[in-house]
Amino acid sequence: MDKNLLDIDFGMDRLTMNDNDGDVNSYSYHYNEVDNDVLVAAAAADDDDDDEKTIEWIIKESNLMATFALVPITITVIKLRDIIVNNDSNILTSDQEFMNTVKFIEEKLLINSNDYEAKISHRYYDEFIVKMNIDFYINPDPINQSFMLDLISRFRSVQIFQTNFRIVMEFPHNSLRHLIKESPIDEMDDYFASMNSFSIGSVINLCYFTSRFNAIPSQYHPLKMIWNFQKNLIIFYFHIQNNRTSQRYKIEISFSSIQFILLEINQSINTPCGIGVCFELNSAPLLFTEKMCRNRIKWIRTKDLSNNVDSNLIGYAHGYRITIDDLNIIKTTIKLSYLCKERTRTFAFYIGRINQIMLNNSRWTMDRLWNNIDQTFAKSFARNYACRVILRSYRIVDRVICRHGILNEDNVKNFLENIKQLESDLYFENCLYQLDLSISLLNSIVSFRLSTQIGPQGISIFGSNGKKKLLGPDQDHYIIMRRAIMTPTRLQFFRPIACLRSRFSNIANLDYALRLTLSEDNNRFLNGPSSSSEFIKECIMPRLLAGIRIADRHFEFLGSSSSQMRESGIVFYARDTDNRTAESIRQIVGDLSIFKRKVAKYIARFGLIFSQSIAYYQCDQSVDIYRSADLTNGPFIFSDGGGIISNSLARKITPLLNTPPDYFPSAFQIRYGGCKGMLVRYESSDDNDMIMFRESMIKFQSNDFSLGILKFSAPRSVYLNRPLLQILYEQQVPAHVFYNIITQSTESLAHSLMFEANAYELMNMYSQRNLNYNKLHKAGYSFLNEPFLRRILNHLLFYRLNELKSKARIKVPSSHGRTAFGVIDEMNQLNPGEVFFQYSQLNDVDGLPTGETIILDNQEVMVTKFPCLSLGDVRKFKAINVKGLEHVKDCLVFPAKGHRPHTDEMGGSDLDGDEYAIFWKTDLIFPGSNYHPMDFPSQTSPESDRDIVIDDIVKFYCDFLVDNNIGLVANSHLMFSDFHPEGLSSCECLDLAAKYSVSLDFQKNGVNAKVENKYIPDSNWIRPDFMSKRNGESDVYLSTKILGIIYRHCSLMEDMIRASNTYLMANQENRLEKPNPNLILNCWQLFEQEAMKAYDDYCHLVIDHMEMLDIESEATLISNVFENKSEAATTVLNDLFKHFQKIFELQAQGRSDEERLLLISAWYAICFQRSDHIRYRYHDEPLFGMPFLVPDEMINLIRHVEKSTVANPVICIKIEFEHIELTCMIILFWMAQMNRIFKRGAHLGQLLKIFDRQKNKWYSTTEHQLLKGIIQEQLIIIVDQYQEIAIVEPNEQTHHQVVAFLFDQYLLYLSRLFNQLELLIDNSDLDHVFLLKYSLFAVNFIEKLNRMENPPMNAAILRDKMFEYKLFLKLLIRNFRLETQTCETVEFAILNVDRCLTNGCHRIDFNQKHCLLKLRYMAGNITEIFIHKNNGICIQSLIQSKGKKIATNTTNTNEWRQQQTTPIANNLTRSNVDYFIVKVSGFQTSISLLKCLLGHPKLYPNIMIGYQFI
Repeated sequence: MDKNLLDIDFGMDRLTMNDNDGDVNSYSYHYNEVDNDVLVAAAAADDDDDDEKTIEWIIKESNLMATFALVPITITVIKLRDIIVNNDSNILTSDQEFMNTVKFIEEKLLINSNDYEAKISHRYYDEFIVKMNIDFYINPDPINQSFMLDLISRFRSVQIFQTNFRIVMEFPHNSLRHLIKESPIDEMDDYFASMNSFSIGSVINLCYFTSRFNAIPSQYHPLKMIWNFQKNLIIFYFHIQNNRTSQRYKIEISFSSIQFILLEINQSINTPCGIGVCFELNSAPLLFTEKMCRNRIKWIRTKDLSNNVDSNLIGYAHGYRITIDDLNIIKTTIKLSYLCKERTRTFAFYIGRINQIMLNNSRWTMDRLWNNIDQTFAKSFARNYACRVILRSYRIVDRVICRHGILNEDNVKNFLENIKQLESDLYFENCLYQLDLSISLLNSIVSFRLSTQIGPQGISIFGSNGKKKLLGPDQDHYIIMRRAIMTPTRLQFFRPIACLRSRFSNIANLDYALRLTLSEDNNRFLNGPSSSSEFIKECIMPRLLAGIRIADRHFEFLGSSSSQMRESGIVFYARDTDNRTAESIRQIVGDLSIFKRKVAKYIARFGLIFSQSIAYYQCDQSVDIYRSADLTNGPFIFSDGGGIISNSLARKITPLLNTPPDYFPSAFQIRYGGCKGMLVRYESSDDNDMIMFRESMIKFQSNDFSLGILKFSAPRSVYLNRPLLQILYEQQVPAHVFYNIITQSTESLAHSLMFEANAYELMNMYSQRNLNYNKLHKAGYSFLNEPFLRRILNHLLFYRLNELKSKARIKVPSSHGRTAFGVIDEMNQLNPGEVFFQYSQLNDVDGLPTGETIILDNQEVMVTKFPCLSLGDVRKFKAINVKGLEHVKDCLVFPAKGHRPHTDEMGGSDLDGDEYAIFWKTDLIFPGSNYHPMDFPSQTSPESDRDIVIDDIVKFYCDFLVDNNIGLVANSHLMFSDFHPEGLSSCECLDLAAKYSVSLDFQKNGVNAKVENKYIPDSNWIRPDFMSKRNGESDVYLSTKILGIIYRHCSLMEDMIRASNTYLMANQENRLEKPNPNLILNCWQLFEQEAMKAYDDYCHLVIDHMEMLDIESEATLISNVFENKSEAATTVLNDLFKHFQKIFELQAQGRSDEERLLLISAWYAICFQRSDHIRYRYHDEPLFGMPFLVPDEMINLIRHVEKSTVANPVICIKIEFEHIELTCMIILFWMAQMNRIFKRGAHLGQLLKIFDRQKNKWYSTTEHQLLKGIIQEQLIIIVDQYQEIAIVEPNEQTHHQVVAFLFDQYLLYLSRLFNQLELLIDNSDLDHVFLLKYSLFAVNFIEKLNRMENPPMNAAILRDKMFEYKLFLKLLIRNFRLETQTCETVEFAILNVDRCLTNGCHRIDFNQKHCLLKLRYMAGNITEIFIHKNNGICIQSLIQSKGKKIATNTTNTNEWRQQQTTPIANNLTRSNVDYFIVKVSGFQTSISLLKCLLGHPKLYPNIMIGYQFI
């Protein structure tokens, strides 16, 4: 392929952004649009104003504007290859189809205009499609504000005369962002419309819609729809005629379930059919039928439509198509698509041509398909199952039926007959599973030529010819099990998943096992707020009892572990070759007869056989097993769950575990037959192998002698979380302690995408053994510039931000806190109130134990068990050193004495594997004495009057999955603790904490807590903002407690990073991931064949693993950091690394060191060489990680490269005061330009009156004078830090480099300032609070400045003092468009906090003069603010229009809500909490800053009353 194709320019020559003096001035500056009553332009009254005159002169005289935006708007054009839309044999090559597409775009879509430039930035292809990214650089002139809409309009109006020429346009995130700017719609407005038609079916190839159901409106039964942007729902209403009656239905589709939206271009608004919109879902919607109940309409959940409609339609058909006459549907669809893209990275928005094909509703339904599969593969379970995997929805079935747009219902039968020819069952499975992988690869874009793609020789996916193993690496440490998902409307089968071994896997034949997961139709939990419990039970329970039949196997309900049960997982089993069944397995696991009338206890105890273990040790006759009584005091069991293992036996077990080097664990969490708990190692008297089980560990008798190790003691970090922080905040830990923690935990995140040191710090936070980031960093790899490492960095950054926002998960330094198993003091030396803790010291480099330990002696410690809900759950103890426990390390030893076990005081926990958090030498330890612990009485399990049967077991499973309310109770408790005036001490919180304890044990004792309606959130509830489910929710208030402060701080940081990263990722030089050319050695092609073979294997296995583990990216997999990580994930990843290291060694066998370097270079190069082929991509991202699975070889490669690197010469130059003065002027100019964006006027002339707290008096100044003093002071500090020396390159621009250095350092300082926001307010630092609005945007300009080359000097400047920094002025003016900033409107509540008894809090006085103007002044770009009382009456507003600020004070105007006389009844009003409603518009980052300011409890007393406008 001609590489010049990648750089096609559509006849335009203005793409490069040269630094020319003659650039067009794209902005006009408004000096006369300032409200004179409030803001007065500063006059040049003294010498200090000379700088301001200079700045104004530059603005007026400079003609330095760039014509086009620096950040392109990207559109992806997809050309569907002729091979999938044309049945002819004359097929073009990919290059020919690419050129045809370019010609079409030039002739039909692009017009000769000076308003934009266009360039193809990348293209990639496969057998089915050709894709290309087109970058549009748009002139930001106001007359060109509808560029994208015009482009869409041209595309929709194009007449494509070639029937089979198929073009689809895809709009990535940045183009959707621009579309939103062009078509602003109030985010709060819902969309109501009537439809011309409503169809259910499948979207095929993005060019056909196969309709299996079509609803037509009638005079009396119109088709209606609502797009509810408050609830994130699309609702369709339609009727179905049954004989003489008509039944009305409602379908609810969640925004999060939409996989893509396609806006059709083939219909015109003037045609009878109107505009078409297609939706493809990733899950089934919720279906309701209308019923009349006591003269009221009631919507009842149902699973299928009327009798004459396919009963499987709702569950298995995921495509929906509507047509509508309303032209507003276009903008509303754009709005919906943008919101979906914000929530789901893999969502896509397309525009293309659709043909609708009507299918025969009676042929090839899922029932007919399953029957046909059963007939074809009646005696082969493996083949039958594989067919069900590949043909698991109508989306796939319809692609087989409809090839090239030609309907042929015999295609399915032909496909099944064709694949019968494949050789063995294993070969058959692997072929179909690889085909299933290809479906995942290509997502929803194209069809798959199933009838011809598979033949007797298998399939050619990744060059494997169908002979790949399922998982590839050896499966010594884990097993694989087939899996399925059951919902109320469907049952779908999937490729096997990896699991750790369990007692069940040891005694069963896993080929006859099936792992079933139960979920709602919308992929959510069965006990969700939108689920009907009775409907769920009616749909699920009969199917669980009936079992699942596939070919000659009938899978029956068996059971699950406690953790699997909480995840809605169940294991089914079919009669195997040894005649074992689900019932016989129940009989052989042990004596469960003592639970024969207690169903919950029976399920919990039987579930022990499913506990997944990391290793097994077979205990033979040489191991002595003892049984011992527990240590008790009345009803309390101090040793509950704790036993002993001899040192000798522990040493035999340790090599089976993946322990740190030379580390000997002190304790093991185990399963042994019917026993569970912890074993702590001690020396035995006779040095024999010995285990002692206590009575509390023995749950039932069993003859299984395998000791399963679930987990072992080791140094583990401790992390703060939401409940603990809330408790410590109410236990009077000083606020500045939390503010310091926030600053320390986030200070490097904002710059981790710009500076190597910060990137390394973040990467090392998630260090792993397989890919040692520390070694890569030391070897010379750049986490910022190496594409694959940069991907891991991006993933970890946003994962970390999400951790902080959603969980407040903050790591405590290992020298001040740890997580450890709780164990009992077997020596009986500890007294009540005392604990023993010895912890391993860790290496600063890799975090591994050094072998040295520290014993806390006479040290106050704070201990808790997660989750903690009440004030008494966090307790203080005295850590002491006692003899006899020196061998116990990284475990927390509790006393065996006292009235009540200390473990029970903390949430009713015990010692059977519970882990505790311990803190010492930290300001987090609360002052004063311990709070009284709650009582946690055990609940008596209900007993049946007869022996339980399988029906009772299944019924309890269903009851638990539907009625389990532990999440509801925990969330309600967290909310009440935040907004209730009495916080955690309120009766509501105490009641909820008690209910939580009951609900927590519902699974094992069958007793559930009853949750009253007052605790169940409804649509009127106003939640704390840190519990909002998504950004932009209106039903939230700004929490003034620590969780709200952390949430807003991280949200502000996330907005800043996303804004700057949008520039970095969209920039033409950075968006295309380029290899490091130094790592591609000459002659690497000598090993191209070996590298290609390894890469085929890598792509297959990595995609298989990502699908199996349900993760979305290669970086996520290799980093091993993701949510809901399965117990087997780390083991699977370890084996993946070992597998490719083995492959490399086999390919390198007998090679010299130089040849090994060429081989690893080939592994590196091949990933980029093949990145333009879609089969080597996943979710549109190429796979680059293969060479990093052999990290030692990559380190050798870069070390080899680094030897030839020559450093650039540098010199030292003294920093003079003139440099500081020039830099200060540049910064002031920069801030003036920011003010132009904020207030439509580029000046710093605001007159201020400020209170000096030290001198206790007011003084007057101008904004310019104030900022100049602050800037100069910090520049002097910077100069002192560098000892008045700057290191520069030896050229004619040395003075320019010094100024550039100072400017860069100040922006860096400024960009870090926002991270201290909470401390600045807490310390009443008014000067630096004024800088926060500039701090938000500093990071955007650091990267731009660093990338700008030095221009030649220009002597034409009129003033000598200007020439030194003309470069900066040109750059700054050019880049003040902030293309990455999104304007939005949000609504939230503010608590009237003086009613909430929060320490040190004062409510903001919105009646104070200039209150809203002050808020706007501190926040930046805020265009509108409305303040409402909780009864809806507007009391204050600020509106900016055309650069003017108009402040109004009203008591009877309500712009946004209907006026109400009384507040709406909600959780706040019921707790007598007063609040205001705020609605604000402006930049997203500015609004986030405003929220941080308003939510700080000391903003008003420390900041707002400290200054006035003159």
